[in-house]
Amino acid sequence: MKKLFNLILIITSVFTSKIYAGALIEPFVGTHLSSEIADEDDSYAVTGLFYGLKVGYQASKVGVGLDYRTGTFSVEDTDDDLVSNTADLYLSFIASDAVRFWLQYNVYKDIYINQSPKYEYLADPQILLGLGFKVANHASLNLEYTKTNVSETKLGSTEYDTDFYYQYITLSLSFPFML
Repeated sequence: MKKLFNLILIITSVFTSKIYAGALIEPFVGTHLSSEIADEDDSYAVTGLFYGLKVGYQASKVGVGLDYRTGTFSVEDTDDDLVSNTADLYLSFIASDAVRFWLQYNVYKDIYINQSPKYEYLADPQILLGLGFKVANHASLNLEYTKTNVSETKLGSTEYDTDFYYQYITLSLSFPFML
């Protein structure tokens, strides 16, 4: 009897929930809440703004697409400005009308110090976790976490082995639109 009740509940929720389908365009802007670059010996806080755009397709409560973001960040106790450009594939899930969450897998990451000579950091693949809360009709407040391991540094054509990570928690405001 309990199994039958659960089955009826599941079927009812599938047919009575809102269904969304179409192209998704979502510009966003954000800031770092708690971010750091660290190795075995040292840790440096990272601050700065970033912005980007998600483009994808959403059907029912699942979406897929591409997230591109860029930003310039200051590193504590240094004169260095990091410039970061990333592109991620994402998979999102709508938990309710007000809450959604997503996973992103990095397909392109370019992190470099904005100085001469140009040091470029080659990051390992990463997973990003995100949680969004709808705050208005076309506005969402988002919280994201990721940790990127950096295994190589490149100066010109010379590559060096490195061992540090870049970890961040960000807060952003996005404006999702379905077409």
